[in-house]
Amino acid sequence: MSVTTEDLKRALCISHNEDDAMLSAYLLTAKQFVISAVDQTLTDENFGDDPRFDFAVSLLAQHWYINRGVDGATYVPDSVVSMIQQLRGVDYATGK
Repeated sequence: MSVTTEDLKRALCISHNEDDAMLSAYLLTAKQFVISAVDQTLTDENFGDDPRFDFAVSLLAQHWYINRGVDGATYVPDSVVSMIQQLRGVDYATGK
């Protein structure tokens, strides 16, 4: 599974399409952020169906959207950091 713009809109309770481009940009950037924080040699394919990856990406994109234009967007939420730390402990060659 991979988080989509529609998934993000449902999580944020957004029913309009006006912010779709912004949400897509947040989503793409959040994916790259999480991947780079775990291991820069990986791609999103390495994470397969790991729900922690999707959860971290979704939470980070939601955080940026909710806090856009606010100083609160300058930090990474603890829940995202926790998911990143767990993902760092996975051996992606074996999946364990």
